[in-house]
Amino acid sequence: MKTKYVSYITFAALASILILQGLWFYNTYKLVDAEFNKKISTLFISSLENEALLRSDDPIRKSSKPDTTITFKGNDDLYTLNRLIQEVLYKANFPPVSLEKLDSIFNDEVKNSSKLFSHSFVITDSLGNQKQIFTFGNKDLDTHYGYKETIKLRNVDPEYITLTIPFTYKVGFIIVLS
Repeated sequence: MKTKYVSYITFAALASILILQGLWFYNTYKLVDAEFNKKISTLFISSLENEALLRSDDPIRKSSKPDTTITFKGNDDLYTLNRLIQEVLYKANFPPVSLEKLDSIFNDEVKNSSKLFSHSFVITDSLGNQKQIFTFGNKDLDTHYGYKETIKLRNVDPEYITLTIPFTYKVGFIIVLS
């Protein structure tokens, strides 16, 4: 009779442990996933800014255009600052965003924090028509993605840039980036 109660208590304890471990694993995954998204988003914006700086340092265009100063308020976020830089370059007739340069800069920044992984950049207009596309790594990116972020490049003649990372890489890089 006593062994029957002991086996029930043991079973209940094991079930409780499994449930608690499942909850712990789920919450850990969500926290690490949020950190992954934050890091990739920051790297994406930083890469866009560095690519814009490379375009603005073109000596031929610098000599023919007046010097433009961008004022930055401390409360502006990175998205707003990036859009402002893109608009200034667009109005000064600098070339559009080079996805090849952007990819190179993005890969360099990602390489510093983890291994390289497949991703794609797509520039679309306000109607959703693709203007440019650049894919790094696996050229057969499916519609299932682990990370996707779209950023508006400028307000005038709106263009959007989208970074997509396939789902298959996300789980492995969550562990690597943490």
